[in-house]
Amino acid sequence: MKRLFLLGMPFMLLCCAVSNAQMSSSNKAAENGAKNPSAIPDSVAYRLWFTRLGHALDNEANNPGITAVTLLQTGLSETDQSVVRGEIMSWWTNYQKIVADYHAKVVANAVTPTVYAAYKQSVVDLTMTTAQSIKTSLSQDGATRFYAFIQSEKQNISMDAGVR
Repeated sequence: MKRLFLLGMPFMLLCCAVSNAQMSSSNKAAENGAKNPSAIPDSVAYRLWFTRLGHALDNEANNPGITAVTLLQTGLSETDQSVVRGEIMSWWTNYQKIVADYHAKVVANAVTPTVYAAYKQSVVDLTMTTAQSIKTSLSQDGATRFYAFIQSEKQNISMDAGVR
């Protein structure tokens, strides 16, 4: 009987943990882009796609063609793809610097609500400045296609309400 109790205890703890996780996750409001794409901010959609392309650019040597496939999904001409690639290379470098600077503050235990808000805002500012630069650098057709592509990407995004 004692053995049965000891074997059952981890199961009971697991059940309680799952139940608590379900309760806490169900209490959070979430934005579901598949149901309501307009609830997903443009800054989030751009940042997530820029990050995907940034990782692809970083991994091009180990995974040849991933950048081309990622860019091809946009429906842009080769000329416009080249513009986007260049802009994202610059964005990726600056984004990684912002993240590294913030990480250093985390390690130094120097993060305050003000520091965190400034970090989040700098990422949004960088992202939206880059999005605007891409828009003005693309052909008219390319700008229209790229904006439509980013809007369609919102269908693939789910996020906690209040995340920006």
